[in-house]
Amino acid sequence: MGFFKKSIILDIEDSTKPRNLVETIKAVEKYCAKNNQTCKFISDNEVEIDGVLYEIADPEGVVMRGNYFVKIKEK
Repeated sequence: MGFFKKSIILDIEDSTKPRNLVETIKAVEKYCAKNNQTCKFISDNEVEIDGVLYEIADPEGVVMRGNYFVKIKEK
């Protein structure tokens, strides 16, 4: 059951434009640096943060109030 899995919404530099892989990596690395955590990208849609595996949501599905974001969810 995935009801209580942690999700994180991350800002990208220019939230008015759809994100790409480079923007995603920057957003995750910025989040990890700010929170003193380590991150390692497993694939284009998976990242490990402090030993916890997260799935990166599809770019098309993460639009809120007309702006684009990066959403990662614990696997």
